[in-house]
Amino acid sequence: MAYKTYQIKQKLWSFIPNYEVRDDIGNLRYNVKSNGFSLWKKLHFKDTEGGEIFIIEQKRWSFPAKFEVREGNTVVAEVHQRLAFFKYKVDFFIGADTDIEITGNIFRREFDFERNGQIIASVSKKRWSWGDSYGMSILEGEDQELMLASAVVIDLILYNNSKGRG
Repeated sequence: MAYKTYQIKQKLWSFIPNYEVRDDIGNLRYNVKSNGFSLWKKLHFKDTEGGEIFIIEQKRWSFPAKFEVREGNTVVAEVHQRLAFFKYKVDFFIGADTDIEITGNIFRREFDFERNGQIIASVSKKRWSWGDSYGMSILEGEDQELMLASAVVIDLILYNNSKGRG
């Protein structure tokens, strides 16, 4: 089984969440940009030519925070947090596909996307970096863009809300 690797980096000195996604050799593949300051977060996941792939939007008045990933007007994924003993669990729904579970260790800052016991993607947050920075490996054949957008949502849920950004 082959995996594709990416680096997701939040832009430094940004008070609103903006990200760049690069492939394994450092080429810019995607930009994720916020509309600006808002009570609820809304980001646009775009290719390098500015074509919108997804809209990532925080659902209003939800606790804990829930995010929808939309392709046009269609919700293709919903992501929200559950806290388990010393682990983060993130509920992840892709249309009718509810068999993906995202779990992560609170101390190691690593998250796995699993389907039927098989790891289909892994995300690891760098401990010491300027701005949030992640490495991500995604199994070939999986929806690369949707997995990347979901990793951005994990950062928004677990790290940006606590910083008061966005």
